[in-house]
Amino acid sequence: MAERRMFSKKVVRSDWFSQMPQSAQNLYWHACMEADDDGFVSNMMQLMKMLGSSSDDFQLLLTKRFVMPFTNGLMLIKHWRVHNYIQNDRYTPTTFTDERESVKVKDNGVYSLDEGIPMNDVVVSMLYPQVRLGKDRLGKTTKRRSPKEIEALTAQFEEFWSQYPKKVGKKPCLNWWIRKNITKEVAQQIIVSIEQHKQSETWRKGFVPNPQTFLNQGRYEDEVEVTNKTAEYKSYK
Repeated sequence: MAERRMFSKKVVRSDWFSQMPQSAQNLYWHACMEADDDGFVSNMMQLMKMLGSSSDDFQLLLTKRFVMPFTNGLMLIKHWRVHNYIQNDRYTPTTFTDERESVKVKDNGVYSLDEGIPMNDVVVSMLYPQVRLGKDRLGKTTKRRSPKEIEALTAQFEEFWSQYPKKVGKKPCLNWWIRKNITKEVAQQIIVSIEQHKQSETWRKGFVPNPQTFLNQGRYEDEVEVTNKTAEYKSYK
Protein backbone atom coordinates (compact mmCIF):
# COMPACT_ATOMS: atom_id res chain seq x y z
CA MET A 1 0.00 0.00 0.00
CA ALA A 2 1.21 3.48 -0.83
CA GLU A 3 2.58 5.35 2.19
CA ARG A 4 1.69 8.88 1.12
CA ARG A 5 -1.69 10.59 1.21
CA MET A 6 -2.72 13.85 -0.46
CA PHE A 7 -5.61 16.24 0.12
CA SER A 8 -7.41 18.40 -2.42
CA LYS A 9 -7.97 22.06 -1.50
CA LYS A 10 -11.25 21.88 -3.39
CA VAL A 11 -12.53 19.69 -0.56
CA VAL A 12 -10.68 20.65 2.62
CA ARG A 13 -10.79 24.40 1.96
CA SER A 14 -14.46 24.43 1.03
CA ASP A 15 -17.02 26.11 3.30
CA TRP A 16 -18.84 22.77 3.50
CA PHE A 17 -15.77 21.27 5.16
CA SER A 18 -14.39 24.23 7.11
CA GLN A 19 -17.69 24.90 8.85
CA MET A 20 -17.35 21.61 10.72
CA PRO A 21 -15.71 21.73 14.18
CA GLN A 22 -12.00 20.96 14.37
CA SER A 23 -12.72 17.62 16.02
CA ALA A 24 -14.76 16.42 13.03
CA GLN A 25 -12.14 17.71 10.62
CA ASN A 26 -9.45 15.89 12.60
CA LEU A 27 -11.38 12.63 12.37
CA TYR A 28 -11.60 13.07 8.60
CA TRP A 29 -7.85 13.74 8.24
CA HIS A 30 -7.00 10.59 10.17
CA ALA A 31 -9.60 8.49 8.37
CA CYS A 32 -8.01 9.48 5.07
CA MET A 33 -4.59 8.51 6.44
CA GLU A 34 -5.94 5.12 7.55
CA ALA A 35 -7.70 4.35 4.27
CA ASP A 36 -6.39 1.76 1.83
CA ASP A 37 -5.41 2.68 -1.72
CA ASP A 38 -9.04 2.71 -2.84
CA GLY A 39 -10.27 4.84 0.05
CA PHE A 40 -11.82 2.17 2.29
CA VAL A 41 -11.56 2.48 6.08
CA SER A 42 -12.23 -0.69 8.08
CA ASN A 43 -11.39 0.55 11.59
CA MET A 44 -13.39 3.76 11.98
CA MET A 45 -14.67 2.86 15.47
CA GLN A 46 -11.16 2.12 16.73
CA LEU A 47 -9.92 5.33 15.14
CA MET A 48 -12.58 7.32 16.96
CA LYS A 49 -11.59 5.81 20.30
CA MET A 50 -7.94 6.57 19.65
CA LEU A 51 -8.67 10.22 18.79
CA GLY A 52 -11.36 10.72 21.42
CA SER A 53 -13.83 11.68 18.69
CA SER A 54 -17.49 12.02 19.59
CA SER A 55 -20.49 10.50 17.86
CA ASP A 56 -21.39 14.04 16.76
CA ASP A 57 -18.13 14.25 14.82
CA PHE A 58 -18.87 11.01 13.03
CA GLN A 59 -22.48 12.03 12.44
CA LEU A 60 -21.31 15.21 10.71
CA LEU A 61 -19.05 13.28 8.36
CA LEU A 62 -21.95 11.00 7.48
CA THR A 63 -24.52 13.77 7.19
CA LYS A 64 -22.29 15.86 4.95
CA ARG A 65 -21.35 12.73 3.00
CA PHE A 66 -17.61 13.01 3.47
CA VAL A 67 -17.65 9.31 4.36
CA MET A 68 -20.04 6.70 3.00
CA PRO A 69 -21.18 3.63 5.02
CA PHE A 70 -21.67 0.02 3.99
CA THR A 71 -23.92 -2.50 5.73
CA ASN A 72 -20.90 -4.31 7.22
CA GLY A 73 -19.55 -1.19 8.96
CA LEU A 74 -16.96 -0.43 6.30
CA MET A 75 -16.48 3.25 5.42
CA LEU A 76 -15.47 4.84 2.13
CA ILE A 77 -13.90 8.27 1.70
CA LYS A 78 -16.20 9.87 -0.87
CA HIS A 79 -13.61 12.24 -2.37
CA TRP A 80 -10.74 9.76 -2.25
CA ARG A 81 -9.95 9.96 -5.97
CA VAL A 82 -10.20 13.75 -5.86
CA HIS A 83 -7.52 13.75 -3.17
CA ASN A 84 -5.22 10.99 -4.37
CA TYR A 85 -3.60 9.69 -7.51
CA ILE A 86 -1.48 6.60 -6.85
CA GLN A 87 0.90 5.31 -9.48
CA ASN A 88 0.40 1.72 -10.59
CA ASP A 89 3.73 0.54 -9.21
CA ARG A 90 2.71 1.74 -5.73
CA TYR A 91 -1.00 0.90 -5.87
CA THR A 92 -2.38 -2.06 -3.90
CA PRO A 93 -6.01 -2.91 -4.74
CA THR A 94 -8.46 -3.05 -1.85
CA THR A 95 -9.33 -6.41 -0.34
CA PHE A 96 -12.96 -5.32 -0.15
CA THR A 97 -13.67 -6.34 -3.72
CA ASP A 98 -17.46 -6.76 -3.41
CA GLU A 99 -17.85 -3.29 -1.98
CA ARG A 100 -15.53 -1.81 -4.59
CA GLU A 101 -17.60 -3.34 -7.39
CA SER A 102 -20.78 -1.77 -5.97
CA VAL A 103 -19.29 1.73 -6.15
CA LYS A 104 -19.26 3.97 -9.20
CA VAL A 105 -16.84 6.81 -9.91
CA LYS A 106 -18.35 9.99 -11.34
CA ASP A 107 -16.64 12.03 -14.02
CA ASN A 108 -15.39 14.44 -11.36
CA GLY A 109 -13.69 11.60 -9.47
CA VAL A 110 -16.23 11.43 -6.64
CA TYR A 111 -17.45 8.03 -5.48
CA SER A 112 -21.16 7.33 -5.86
CA LEU A 113 -22.88 4.81 -3.61
CA ASP A 114 -26.41 3.39 -3.77
CA GLU A 115 -28.55 5.74 -1.66
CA GLY A 116 -30.65 2.82 -0.45
CA ILE A 117 -27.85 1.11 1.45
CA PRO A 118 -28.65 1.36 5.19
CA MET A 119 -26.14 2.13 7.91
CA ASN A 120 -25.26 -1.02 9.81
CA ASP A 121 -26.31 -1.62 13.41
CA VAL A 122 -22.88 -0.68 14.79
CA VAL A 123 -23.02 2.77 13.21
CA VAL A 124 -26.64 3.46 14.18
CA SER A 125 -26.22 2.24 17.77
CA MET A 126 -23.16 4.43 18.20
CA LEU A 127 -24.72 7.58 16.78
CA TYR A 128 -28.18 7.07 18.23
CA PRO A 129 -27.80 4.81 21.30
CA GLN A 130 -31.43 5.26 22.38
CA VAL A 131 -32.81 4.14 19.04
CA ARG A 132 -33.88 0.50 19.31
CA LEU A 133 -32.74 -1.62 16.37
CA GLY A 134 -34.60 -4.48 14.76
CA LYS A 135 -37.67 -4.54 17.03
CA ASP A 136 -39.52 -2.02 19.14
CA ARG A 137 -41.16 -2.57 22.51
CA LEU A 138 -44.24 -4.13 20.94
CA GLY A 139 -42.15 -6.63 19.04
CA LYS A 140 -42.87 -5.09 15.67
CA THR A 141 -40.14 -4.87 13.09
CA THR A 142 -38.84 -1.33 12.62
CA LYS A 143 -37.43 0.07 9.43
CA ARG A 144 -33.74 0.86 9.37
CA ARG A 145 -33.00 4.32 8.11
CA SER A 146 -30.84 4.82 5.06
CA PRO A 147 -28.10 7.48 5.12
CA LYS A 148 -30.30 9.71 2.96
CA GLU A 149 -33.22 9.39 5.38
CA ILE A 150 -30.97 10.07 8.38
CA GLU A 151 -29.62 13.17 6.64
CA ALA A 152 -33.13 14.50 5.87
CA LEU A 153 -34.40 13.86 9.40
CA THR A 154 -31.32 15.48 10.93
CA ALA A 155 -31.75 18.57 8.75
CA GLN A 156 -35.39 18.89 9.86
CA PHE A 157 -34.36 18.46 13.48
CA GLU A 158 -31.70 21.17 13.20
CA GLU A 159 -34.42 23.60 12.11
CA PHE A 160 -36.41 22.70 15.24
CA TRP A 161 -33.31 23.05 17.43
CA SER A 162 -32.45 26.46 16.02
CA GLN A 163 -35.95 27.75 16.84
CA TYR A 164 -36.40 26.24 20.29
CA PRO A 165 -35.35 28.78 22.96
CA LYS A 166 -33.97 26.27 25.48
CA LYS A 167 -30.86 24.37 24.34
CA VAL A 168 -30.58 21.30 26.60
CA GLY A 169 -30.59 17.57 25.84
CA LYS A 170 -29.93 17.77 22.11
CA LYS A 171 -28.92 14.13 21.60
CA PRO A 172 -32.05 12.51 23.17
CA CYS A 173 -34.20 14.96 21.21
CA LEU A 174 -32.47 13.96 17.98
CA ASN A 175 -32.92 10.28 18.90
CA TRP A 176 -36.63 10.91 19.45
CA TRP A 177 -36.93 12.74 16.12
CA ILE A 178 -35.33 9.92 14.17
CA ARG A 179 -37.16 7.17 16.04
CA LYS A 180 -40.51 8.85 15.34
CA ASN A 181 -39.52 9.43 11.70
CA ILE A 182 -40.96 12.95 11.82
CA THR A 183 -42.51 13.95 8.50
CA LYS A 184 -42.17 17.37 6.89
CA GLU A 185 -45.79 18.12 7.81
CA VAL A 186 -45.28 17.32 11.49
CA ALA A 187 -41.97 19.20 11.51
CA GLN A 188 -43.78 22.27 10.18
CA GLN A 189 -46.47 21.86 12.83
CA ILE A 190 -43.80 21.74 15.55
CA ILE A 191 -42.02 24.85 14.28
CA VAL A 192 -45.26 26.85 14.05
CA SER A 193 -46.23 25.68 17.53
CA ILE A 194 -42.91 26.93 18.92
CA GLU A 195 -43.55 30.37 17.44
CA GLN A 196 -47.00 30.40 19.03
CA HIS A 197 -45.69 29.26 22.39
CA LYS A 198 -43.13 32.08 22.31
CA GLN A 199 -46.07 34.51 22.34
CA SER A 200 -47.70 32.84 25.36
CA GLU A 201 -47.56 34.42 28.81
CA THR A 202 -45.99 31.29 30.30
CA TRP A 203 -43.03 31.22 27.93
CA ARG A 204 -42.64 35.01 28.07
CA LYS A 205 -42.17 34.69 31.82
CA GLY A 206 -39.39 32.17 31.23
CA PHE A 207 -41.26 28.97 32.04
CA VAL A 208 -40.10 27.08 28.97
CA PRO A 209 -40.06 23.25 29.21
CA ASN A 210 -37.02 21.28 28.20
CA PRO A 211 -37.21 20.44 24.48
CA GLN A 212 -37.33 16.72 25.26
CA THR A 213 -40.40 17.29 27.43
CA PHE A 214 -41.98 19.45 24.74
CA LEU A 215 -41.56 16.65 22.19
CA ASN A 216 -42.30 13.62 24.40
CA GLN A 217 -45.52 15.10 25.73
CA GLY A 218 -46.69 16.28 22.33
CA ARG A 219 -47.05 19.87 23.50
CA TYR A 220 -46.79 21.04 19.90
CA GLU A 221 -50.40 19.83 19.60
CA ASP A 222 -51.61 22.07 22.45
CA GLU A 223 -53.87 25.07 21.91
CA VAL A 224 -51.88 28.16 22.82
CA GLU A 225 -53.28 31.33 24.35
CA VAL A 226 -51.10 34.21 23.28
CA THR A 227 -50.71 37.50 25.13
CA ASN A 228 -50.76 39.49 21.91
CA LYS A 229 -53.80 38.48 19.93
CA THR A 230 -52.64 40.39 16.87
CA ALA A 231 -49.28 38.64 16.77
CA GLU A 232 -48.29 37.50 13.32
CA TYR A 233 -46.82 34.04 13.17
CA LYS A 234 -44.18 33.06 10.70
CA SER A 235 -45.21 30.35 8.27
CA TYR A 236 -42.72 27.64 7.39
CA LYS A 237 -42.80 25.70 4.15
